[in-house]
Amino acid sequence: MFRHFIFFNLFLINISYTQDLVINEIMSNNNTCVLDVDGEPSDWIEIYNPTNNNVNLNNYTLSDDPNTLNKWAFPNINISSDSTLMIFASGKDIKVGNELHTNFKLAASGEFIYLSKSEKQIVDYIMPVILEEDESYGRLPDGSTNLLHLDICTPNSSNNNTNQLVFSNKPGFYNQPFNLYIQSLLSDTIYYTLDGSIPNTNSYLFQDSILIYSRDFDANHFSEFPTSPHQSTIDYPAWTSPSEIIKKANIIRCISYRNGQPSSKVHTQTYFVNNGIEKKYNLPIMSIVTDELNFFSSDSGIYVPGVFFDENDPNWTGNYFQKGIMWERPIHVEYFNENGLIKFSQDAGVRIHGGKTRAAAQKSLRLYARKEYGKKYFNYPLMGNNNINQYKRFIIQTTMGCWGHSIIKDVVSHNIVKNSNLETQDFQPAIVFLNGEYWGVHTIREYIDEYYINDKYETEEDVEILEGYINTCEIFN
Repeated sequence: MFRHFIFFNLFLINISYTQDLVINEIMSNNNTCVLDVDGEPSDWIEIYNPTNNNVNLNNYTLSDDPNTLNKWAFPNINISSDSTLMIFASGKDIKVGNELHTNFKLAASGEFIYLSKSEKQIVDYIMPVILEEDESYGRLPDGSTNLLHLDICTPNSSNNNTNQLVFSNKPGFYNQPFNLYIQSLLSDTIYYTLDGSIPNTNSYLFQDSILIYSRDFDANHFSEFPTSPHQSTIDYPAWTSPSEIIKKANIIRCISYRNGQPSSKVHTQTYFVNNGIEKKYNLPIMSIVTDELNFFSSDSGIYVPGVFFDENDPNWTGNYFQKGIMWERPIHVEYFNENGLIKFSQDAGVRIHGGKTRAAAQKSLRLYARKEYGKKYFNYPLMGNNNINQYKRFIIQTTMGCWGHSIIKDVVSHNIVKNSNLETQDFQPAIVFLNGEYWGVHTIREYIDEYYINDKYETEEDVEILEGYINTCEIFN
C-alpha cells in the first residue's frame, strides 16, 4: 500500500497559475473545429486573462518568430477578467467585426508561439508541439501551467467546460499485475466499464484504482456467441465453442461526468499482462473494442446470423450479409507493434466485408475513419512495405476464404504479380483481440476504392473501378 501511495503522488500533475495574460489554447491543424468568416478552417490561438482586471491589448503582440516579436499587433481592444479571446492564425491580417486574423499561420509540425507586450517583453509562449487534425493543445484548468493535448477543442470559451483524464500507465504489454490509477484534472466523477460498453452513470464508479491482471484464466464470453450456422449447412468453417480458455486482455473504457453530464470523451485502453509477454507475440496486435450489442445482438449485431438468417438459404443470409451505412457499427481500435508499443488509437466504424465468407465463423472486417468518429484517417503505415502513411479504410481479412486450400494463397498470389502492371493489395498479418478476447490471426489488407487510388497515386482525378470476382484460393488447384 505504501508503494502505491508514493507512485500515485508521482503521477499527480502539479497545477499552478500565472499572473498575466496567457496563451490558453492553440490549434495548428484545424479542419472542422471552427470556421472563420470566410467559411475556412483557419488555425487559431486563444488568449486568457486570469487577472482580476480588464486588460487593454493595445501594446500586446503575437509572433512565431523570436527575432520579430511584434510580427502581429492587437488592435485597441480589451479582454475582460476571467475571459478568453480567440484569434485566427490565418495569414489574412484582417479584422471583420470582432473577428481577428494574424498575418502569419501556424505550422502543424510545431513551432514556438509568443505573446509579448511593449514589443520586447515575452509574456507567455508555447513550445513547438505536433498536433493531429482537429486536436488542440492548451491549459487545463484555464490559466494554469499545466499544458497538454486536449480531448475536446473549446475555441473562445473556457477549457474548464471540459475535463481531461490522465492515466498512470500506457496501454500495452506488462509482465506483472498492477493498479491502474486515473486522475480527473478537474476532479469530475469517473465511471468505467470492463466489457466494451460505453460507460455512463450506471457503470462502475472509479474510486481508488483498477487492478490490471492476467485474464488468461477468466471464463470465455464473447467467443461463446455462435457466429455462423451449423457446419452441415454452409461451405466454410462454422462456429464451435472454444475447446479451451482463450487468451485475454484487460479493456478499460472510462468517462468523467459533472452535474450529471459527460465532461470528457470516452477513453479506451487495452492492457496485456503475462509473465514473459514480450516473447508471447511475434505479430502486431489490433484490439477492437465495442458494445456487445453491436456485434452479437440478434436484432442489430453484424457478426451473427440473427434475424436476417434464413435456414433455407444458409450460405447467403444472416445479419452479416446486410450492407451499407445502416450496418456500420462504432468501435475503438488500438494498434500495437510486436513489442506491445501502441502506434495508434482512435474511434472508427466497422462493417462486415466480403462475399460468401460472411457466413464463416470468423469474418473479415472493413474499418472506416470518419470525422464523425474523430479522425478522418488512420495515420499509420499499416503495411510497412510501401510509402502510404494514412488510410481512409482498410480490411482485416479472415483466412477462412481459403480454408481447405492454403490460408496464405490469397496473399501469395498478390505477391507473385506485385511487380507486374496489375493492381494488388499489400498485406500485414496481425493478431486480433475483440473486446479483450483472442480472435485469431487475420491479415490487414488495403481496400481498393477511390480513397486508395487517390492516396497511392496522389491524384484526385475521377477513376472508374471495374469490379469482378476471382477466387484466388482456387487458382493453383
